[in-house]
Amino acid sequence: MSNPIFIRCPNPKCQKSNPIPPDELEKEHTCIFCGRIIPPEKRSDESKNKSHKKDRDIRFTHQKSESKPVNKNMRKPMI
Repeated sequence: MSNPIFIRCPNPKCQKSNPIPPDELEKEHTCIFCGRIIPPEKRSDESKNKSHKKDRDIRFTHQKSESKPVNKNMRKPMI
């Protein structure tokens, strides 16, 4: 048996993942938690390639360099 694919329920109050066998991905399903109908998902090879490209194009913003801590003892009056 192959590993199930999880699809998210479209109900905004539910939003839970439902396990589905990979061969039944293109069929209509019912959410096991709330009973709402989940429309079939059609995935093509192009959409899979686009999602991989998006993952590779993630760029990190420049991080602010750490500043030195302020020595608060220097602010005390000298007697």
